[in-house]
Formats: sequence, structure tokens, C-alpha cells
Amino acid sequence: MSDNMREELPGEVSPFQRKIEKLIKVFNYIGTSLIVLMMGLTIIHAIGRYFFSAPLPGLMELSSFMLVGIIFFSGAYTEMKKSHTVITMVQDHLPKKVNVYINIFMYVLYVAFTLVAAYQTVIRGFTVKETGNISSILEIPHYPFLFMTALGWLIIGIAASLHLISYINIAAGRKEA
Repeated sequence: MSDNMREELPGEVSPFQRKIEKLIKVFNYIGTSLIVLMMGLTIIHAIGRYFFSAPLPGLMELSSFMLVGIIFFSGAYTEMKKSHTVITMVQDHLPKKVNVYINIFMYVLYVAFTLVAAYQTVIRGFTVKETGNISSILEIPHYPFLFMTALGWLIIGIAASLHLISYINIAAGRKEA
């Protein structure tokens, strides 16, 4: 990851954190590539439809499936950069130590939520695989995208865990806020 990213995690960056950052960067590149692919297909669809009366069949289905990868594979990068929208009207007026404990509590909930979401999505993926749900036009099975979503939740949870560990270290006095 860039040095920008490391500024979000105070203190030394461990080799484990560097590996996680590289993994998150790979997933972000996949998500970004899906955006470019989706834009290209949309342009081809528009040209084919208006100039040749031959649109790409199933483009809406395909775009919906690509959105899964875009959202969930880019979410961990957004978390790592702490680029999610946050409202801190109350926290801005609290002492730093209190904010650290609030952040620990919130990140525990966040990590727990992402792990439960990943687990439940895997369960749903196996259920959908057994039922054989497919898209109506292109007949693409739905279950791989559920597993992709679960993987995205897991990676987001790992990114959030790094911030949780950082706040725990700050609370323990091993790092400065």
C-alpha cells in the first residue's frame, strides 16, 4: 500500500500488516478493473444498440454481478484508508482517551458484524448452489457471487481488525494516538 495508508495506522507497520495491505490492494485492483470492464461493455452496448440495432444481451445482469465485485473488493481498501463517511459531532468534544475506547467498542462491533456477514453469506451461497439459481438471460449461476461477497466481507473484517489492534495498542500505551 501507499505510505498514505500507513499513516492511518499509527506506529510501526508489521510485516503481517504489509502483507494484508498488499492483499487489499490486489482486491482493490480487481474491483477497479471491473469498473473499467463494466464501462467498456456499456459503451459497446450503446454503440451496438444505436448504430447496429444489436445490443449486448444480458448486460444488465452482467453489470449487476460486476457490481458485487466492485463494492466488496473495494470496501477493504476504503476501510484501510478510513475513507468511509463518519459523523463525529459528539466524539470531537470528548477527550482522546474516551475516543480511543469508543473506537475500540465500535471496531469490535464492526469486525464481529463483518465476520457474521461473511459466515451467513457463505451459508446462503451453499443454499443457492443447491437450488441452482441462475440468471434469466445469460444463465450465470448466482452462488459464485455470494462466495465473492463473503470473501469481500472477510477482507473488510481483516482491514477493520488492523484498526482495532491499533486502537487497543493505543489504549495499552504501546502506541501514541
